[in-house]
Amino acid sequence: MKRVIRLHHQRVLWGAAIIGCLTAGSILRKGEASGPVPGQVSNGDVSLVPASLTFAPQPVGTFSAAQVATLTNTGGTGLKISNIGRSGDFYEGNDCPAILPAGASCTLSVRFTPTAAGTRSGVVTIWDIAPGSPHKLPLTGTGTGTGSIRLTLSPSTLSFGSAPVGATSKPQMVTLTNIGTVAASFLDPFGFATTGTHWRDFHKNPWRCGMSLAPGASCQVSVYFKPLATGARTGFFLVRQGAASVQIPLSGTGGPKQFFSMPFSGYLYLLQKGGEAGATSDVGLGTSPANFVEYYGGLPNNPQPVGEVLVGHFASGSPINFGIFTQFGGPSGGWAFSSGTDFPSIEAFTDRDNSLHMGGSIIQQTSSNTWLLHLDDALSSDDDDNDILMQIRIVPG
Repeated sequence: MKRVIRLHHQRVLWGAAIIGCLTAGSILRKGEASGPVPGQVSNGDVSLVPASLTFAPQPVGTFSAAQVATLTNTGGTGLKISNIGRSGDFYEGNDCPAILPAGASCTLSVRFTPTAAGTRSGVVTIWDIAPGSPHKLPLTGTGTGTGSIRLTLSPSTLSFGSAPVGATSKPQMVTLTNIGTVAASFLDPFGFATTGTHWRDFHKNPWRCGMSLAPGASCQVSVYFKPLATGARTGFFLVRQGAASVQIPLSGTGGPKQFFSMPFSGYLYLLQKGGEAGATSDVGLGTSPANFVEYYGGLPNNPQPVGEVLVGHFASGSPINFGIFTQFGGPSGGWAFSSGTDFPSIEAFTDRDNSLHMGGSIIQQTSSNTWLLHLDDALSSDDDDNDILMQIRIVPG
């Protein structure tokens, strides 16, 4: 299956700034003339046609139509490509697989995005296993007009502290200011991203910035942390703007996974609020079938639903491990536990497609002492989210 080269660990249309060096060479085979073909960069088993890209004058703050170059594996075996990147006021996309078969070609597509007037230079860099790697495709263009784009971010770093694995931190705000004299566009290939080692642990919401930022104007971007693993997690918040791109470091610590814990000492009550499911489910507390304690059975279509149930008294910080057992078409069924000890809990206790718009969570706080728990059935693979709706209420004491 064809794989798209991923930059900064994520699939993007236009690449991130990665700079390397090129040792030019030539391909000499039986029956061929020595020396590189005009308009071609060749080295060992790799060729690039054309050898460089030159763009027509382009107004500052806009982006050109794409120009393309062809990367060809002229060797006799598959060419492993580890990364492709770009630098300067240029953005790059490609359809190159991780391994380019012998004799095959792929396309590099480049746009020019000047952030200041005058001559602008950059390079597309290809890291592969051929002799002379990394290979370079020089880029040049001219920005027209007056002024430039200059951006700043405040604060200079964001630290989210500790959050349980799978939990979402409180958002923090980053202020983006255009101190230049030309409007900054956020249309692709410009825009916002999280990058770095653990970029998937950090998320951004730039809706307040709209599609552009006028000179002298500011806007705010909401950034939050949702760790995927325990330990130190790091990344960057990046504003893509060609050579005027800016970024700040992000950090946080993933703690032990806690689906729900007591915010204060008190008595915990459960109440079924509704649901719609094609299977019969039992809801209670536990971490495995061996210690599961049922509080509600036959949900959500129990003809005689019980009222609010007192589960017990718990100290502040105590983890509350919910369990659900689903029967479908007979007595056999599936177990799911919020402690994550079984595979079905991925479906039952995770809003995988974020259809609840709660950042992937299925717990929603509705007051200072009440929460709604949206449970999927333990046999589902469609992430229905709201098969069973339970209310959690805690009375201090």
